[in-house]
Amino acid sequence: MLAGGVGGIITALFMTPFDVVKIRLQAQTKPLNPGDKFVLHDGILDHLCTCLNGNHVSHNETCEVNVRKIAWYRRPSQFTGTMDAFKKIARNEGVGSLWSGLYPTILLSIPTVAVYYSCYDVIKDSMGYDKRPNSLVIPLVASSSARTLACVMFCPFEVLRTKMQSEKIPPGKLLMVVRNQVGFSSLFLGLKPSLFRDVPFSMIYWSLLEFMRRRMSERFNMPLSSFTINFVAGSVSGGVAAIATLPFDVVKTQSQIELGSKNFSHSKSVPVFENLMSIWLKTGTKGLFTGIIPRLLRVVPACGIMLSTYEVLKHVLTIVK
Repeated sequence: MLAGGVGGIITALFMTPFDVVKIRLQAQTKPLNPGDKFVLHDGILDHLCTCLNGNHVSHNETCEVNVRKIAWYRRPSQFTGTMDAFKKIARNEGVGSLWSGLYPTILLSIPTVAVYYSCYDVIKDSMGYDKRPNSLVIPLVASSSARTLACVMFCPFEVLRTKMQSEKIPPGKLLMVVRNQVGFSSLFLGLKPSLFRDVPFSMIYWSLLEFMRRRMSERFNMPLSSFTINFVAGSVSGGVAAIATLPFDVVKTQSQIELGSKNFSHSKSVPVFENLMSIWLKTGTKGLFTGIIPRLLRVVPACGIMLSTYEVLKHVLTIVK
């Protein structure tokens, strides 16, 4: 748990700016409501449009365009890509805004990673993985169990962190937003999409990781605790898992950003797959994979840093003990 906590802190310090940009990009793809303004790009020019209803938009009194046929759209004064988001956030809000939500990220990372990684190891060892190193079932069961536990335990803190990163909110104002919510369930907003994203991510990540580092260890005659092996295997496995689960990450981010915009005690949460279909109908496949570049820029090195730090520290602490 100590090794996991330290690894979580180091990862958060380096990777938070990419997380901020990813969330900002995903926030702007939120489905439009009647009266919302956005910019429609027809391939040549940008047109300021108003959403008339759930299916149509208009940029003048005589022309209507079906949203489902629009290649892409964005709201005014928002980001056109990863580098554009980095530049605009730094220029308009200050460089420090790229680390917005850092404190809750660190406070969240320490217990979450400690519980997640240590539980995975404990469950894996209790199932006898050392005697069956080629087993695919053991990593799948251990990773899904450990991640489900961590998601349920720390979902409220994840909601607060995401809200802080989606817009520049001082801690005092965030607490006011939370106090204005009616009902405890608002702090668990996004739990279902979190599980849909994180559990499959963990299953893909750990099963591929165990296979890769075992093969690399045999091929290069290096111990499993090697920093190089864990960094490479962790980075590759994290990248594959991140791409596969990105649509659920978009749904999760958008549902959590709604914290403070609805009275959750009088609203029903939208099913995950219904939300996915809504995003796809309005923004196409591109909308489901919004933020893929900053997510990969964050996840790939983050998984490598986290796993290599964790395994090396765990090995050192074992020797010290």
